[in-house]
Amino acid sequence: MGSAVSRNQDRRRGSGLLGVVGGMGPRATTDFLNKLQDLTPASVDQEHIPVLTYVLPQIPDRAGAILHGTESPFAAMRDAAQVLESAGAAAIVVPCNTAHFWFDALQASVRTPMISMIDAVIDQVRKVGGGAAVGLIGTSATMQADIYHSAMAAAGLDLIVPVPADQARVVEVIQAVKAGRIASVRHALDGVVRNLAARGARTCILGCTELPLLTYARFDGCFVDSTLALARACVEWSARSRTAAFGDLDSSSI
Repeated sequence: MGSAVSRNQDRRRGSGLLGVVGGMGPRATTDFLNKLQDLTPASVDQEHIPVLTYVLPQIPDRAGAILHGTESPFAAMRDAAQVLESAGAAAIVVPCNTAHFWFDALQASVRTPMISMIDAVIDQVRKVGGGAAVGLIGTSATMQADIYHSAMAAAGLDLIVPVPADQARVVEVIQAVKAGRIASVRHALDGVVRNLAARGARTCILGCTELPLLTYARFDGCFVDSTLALARACVEWSARSRTAAFGDLDSSSI
């Protein structure tokens, strides 16, 4: 007979409940939830993934902490993850690229497994097969904090990032989206993407969860939406979890 802790862990694994540390930013969290629903192969309500979302917009600014040493968001993210764990989440996700700077520390603070957005994006880049040269647009903190660079290099991919003037434009656009001014910047990054393509990028990662909320002109390559990649990874996790849970039920009934 197992301990109370092990029994709780077994119940958590079998629950299929996905925990979401949200609010970074609120629109990006909603976009993730919508994409999760759209990707789930469900024909009735009961076939959708159970989700518990903790939307906490007051988590300190991730970019400021990395670039300027302002208040770290880690404690707030850790507390949110632990709330989700206590509520029975079987897996936890953080739909924010820059927040993955603290991913390893956050995973160490909870027993519940976490699904990495960065790993999900790299998996998607490999699947689209756009070549070894990959463009990345995101926050300046994501660019400077090695959130993607080492992982991409380990996957044999060459990362191409915007030149300083283009990066400044990306930051302005992200801030506009966070402020709700999406219509005014909906096509504002087409030039940035064209410049990355001109430097050899055949795939472009939308590496900030505000960026998929915009509209992009087509280029000779493909986009990888980091929010969509994470949602896809969660759907795959849910399918594996359900298979494992049914397997446990089948074996116990023999």
